[in-house]
Amino acid sequence: MYMKFLLVLLLALLNTASADNISHLKMDGWSTHVPNIVLCNNIQIPDQVINTAITQWKERGMKIGKVIRKSCNKTPNYGEIAFYVDDKIVGSNEGYAIRNVYSGTNDIAYARIWIKSYNLDSKILIEHEIGHGLGYTDTTSSGSIMSKHGAIY
Repeated sequence: MYMKFLLVLLLALLNTASADNISHLKMDGWSTHVPNIVLCNNIQIPDQVINTAITQWKERGMKIGKVIRKSCNKTPNYGEIAFYVDDKIVGSNEGYAIRNVYSGTNDIAYARIWIKSYNLDSKILIEHEIGHGLGYTDTTSSGSIMSKHGAIY
């Protein structure tokens, strides 16, 4: 347990708020809304974790609204990036995100993010999945917050 903590801490220090250029990974965007982050159905992401992840994206120039904790349906409201727990994620994924865009545009209407319950305190994973909710894709570049290899987790 102690070694896992040290490894996670070391990786976090190496990758937190990476200054890597991720602009080429942007596929969709939020032009109609400034998205709010919604923590659905009593999902227990610690305030410090979600606030730190949001701060990192704001430092990259992203506009993000407020954090809201509420009961949610399967489909978020327009303008929301909603987090849900899903312990049945198949494969090695620790979380995943789906963006829904307005028809015929690259403008995001809402996004859904699912995280395994034992990863709710992983700031880097939460930050990575928010990146997907904001419109970014994965990269193979190590050291990037959007690394698809999971090395930063």
